[in-house]
Amino acid sequence: ILTKVIGLKPEQIKKVVKAQPVLFFYSSNSLLQNIDFLVFTLTEKFRSHLARIIYIVPRFLSCSIKNSLEPRINFCKKQLGLSDIEISEMITRYPLFLTYSLWNRIYPRFSFISSHLPSRLEKLREIGPIHCFYINYTDSLFI
Repeated sequence: ILTKVIGLKPEQIKKVVKAQPVLFFYSSNSLLQNIDFLVFTLTEKFRSHLARIIYIVPRFLSCSIKNSLEPRINFCKKQLGLSDIEISEMITRYPLFLTYSLWNRIYPRFSFISSHLPSRLEKLREIGPIHCFYINYTDSLFI
């Protein structure tokens, strides 16, 4: 699957399996479900970036669709107002987003900016919503 469907090279597969040895215990169907979920939920163009995303974030393949991937995608659509194409681009640029805790990292940061710095929301949209999840108190959004 990692070679045929995703297009990883043998040396990349070695790194992925070393980082996520649990992948040996997953069925092909289980791995394909995560891939298909993002490809069909977002855009078909997203498929061309899967090798890079999985190489950077191998644990994406073992994430629960219902408890992990779907809630993050829904948050981006409902709270951030992003389109499928914008979400695809964001995940392609920042694949670690798929691993951030929705309730402990993503939502609290976005809520803080929404509640306490509403004037900064437009700036956040300009620089890209993903930056909301990296912010700390020294960032220019707070100045």
